[in-house]
Amino acid sequence: GAFNKPVAGVFTVKEKVKSGYVMARFGNDRWRGNAGVRLVRTATSVTTNTGLPCGVPSATNGITYGSAAQTTACAGFVPAGGQLTTGSRFGNFYTLTTDSSYTKALPSMNLVYDATKDLVLRTAAARVMSRPDYSALGASISGFAYNPAAIPVSTASGGNAKLGPVLANNYNLGVEWYFKPRSLLSAQLFFIDFDALVGSGT
Repeated sequence: GAFNKPVAGVFTVKEKVKSGYVMARFGNDRWRGNAGVRLVRTATSVTTNTGLPCGVPSATNGITYGSAAQTTACAGFVPAGGQLTTGSRFGNFYTLTTDSSYTKALPSMNLVYDATKDLVLRTAAARVMSRPDYSALGASISGFAYNPAAIPVSTASGGNAKLGPVLANNYNLGVEWYFKPRSLLSAQLFFIDFDALVGSGT
């Protein structure tokens, strides 16, 4: 029953990804390359449990596990769309499902130039994306603290069901010298420009 339902560590993440890619190739005797773009749409549905600092049974407040009084004490803490669960020995909590989606265009290009029969120059540029870790999306909010004398008065920690992806622009320049059969000496220069990062804060 509800008495043994846990608050923290239980979440569900559903992710649907749709993508399409187009690419063109080009070149001549000395150079060659390709350019393309990938269009990606990601839809996520995250269901989490969030503990509530209310309705704790005691010998003096008349509240018992799973009682109407416990539900009344916690009703004001539940956001729209949340489902309240009381009567758990792990604490009262609400379950909330958060839906979000985003669409990203990710272009890329690669060029190769044969400077000599032994020396090859390469350059590439691409916009890349990495989706947030599931634990960052669904980690339960916990560690509630309330102190009217502090700023802020309420603190907690947890994930963020509306997190977007990590986005970056990658640039690469390389030189390859094939100085002997089956031998290669190369040097690479790269630069990564992040547009968005997943971080933590207070």
